[in-house]
Amino acid sequence: VLRTGLRRGRRPRYSGAWDAFRKISVGGAPDLYRGATVTVIRAAMLSSSQLGSYDATKTGLRGMGWDEGPQQHFMASLISGIIAQTVVQPADTIRSFLMHGRHTLWGVGENVRVEGLLWLYRGYWAGISRQGPIMVLQMPLVEQIRQLLGVKPI
Repeated sequence: VLRTGLRRGRRPRYSGAWDAFRKISVGGAPDLYRGATVTVIRAAMLSSSQLGSYDATKTGLRGMGWDEGPQQHFMASLISGIIAQTVVQPADTIRSFLMHGRHTLWGVGENVRVEGLLWLYRGYWAGISRQGPIMVLQMPLVEQIRQLLGVKPI
């Protein structure tokens, strides 16, 4: 993540894109990939919890008498979005912490020790606010495409 200084009311650190690339390249590849491992882990956690909980919720709703359709898709996608964000929030917090600067995994452990496990859920409501609308649009759209292609629901 490039910190330009604008958030602090200061002048930008870079005069343009080429200047930013030149200054970042001094740190080499490690600086370019800071936080990449956590990002990959986050993506795996998000996808598995999102898709697994969506299918499980659809099955549960069907067992409660909900018919296959937009209402079921909306409710299942809303629930799976909340579950996915709850699962992935610790990785989001750790990723932001590591990408912010010279922070290390030792620093993550120290913050958890001092502030408790809830430290890992900093920004949870912002994440839900972002994830919820995406899921409510994405999964019903996937269901519509599935129906157009003639694939039967699970």
